[in-house]
Amino acid sequence: GQNLEEVKREIENKPLTFEQSDWEFISDEAKDLLKKMLNKNAQERIDAETALNHPWLKKNNHCKLNKNRGFEMFKRLRQFQVISL
Repeated sequence: GQNLEEVKREIENKPLTFEQSDWEFISDEAKDLLKKMLNKNAQERIDAETALNHPWLKKNNHCKLNKNRGFEMFKRLRQFQVISL
């Protein structure tokens, strides 16, 4: 989109797809997690606990977050939540 309003409209009205070459080497399990996390229907969207137990994260959990980095990520997710409401 050309501006924030146009981007918001596209997010709300277009389905999530992984067709671009950027997604070519991303696993189907990773795409599945993203689809579930980005579901536009809040009632159907997975919660954090379910996301953390997703097979892709379980299989690829070879790096641990330190507390400061985890807290920073949490703050950013909260900011995203406020913006997306």
